[in-house]
Amino acid sequence: MNANLSNCNDLAAYDGRSVVLNIVSFLLPPLGLILYLALMIAKLPQKAVSVGCSATFGLIPYAIYAFVCLVVMISTELNFPPAPVPTTSTATLKPPQF
Repeated sequence: MNANLSNCNDLAAYDGRSVVLNIVSFLLPPLGLILYLALMIAKLPQKAVSVGCSATFGLIPYAIYAFVCLVVMISTELNFPPAPVPTTSTATLKPPQF
């Protein structure tokens, strides 16, 4: 089966959502951007828009993660009083005997 995809009508048969490409672009948004551009060049606009939306929604967990990391970094830089160090009495410690 050798399909001639030079005709735009033949390309329309392959245009549509792809679950695998959407999952990949959600998990790896930079790759989703590359897939979006490649599919737009290949004249598959519906598939490209679907992959682009998945990549855009995939950026949300990364943004939340970056925000949490920023908050943690800022909170550790604040001057909190150090935790009290338990003191031990030296009188209870015996030197080792050989």
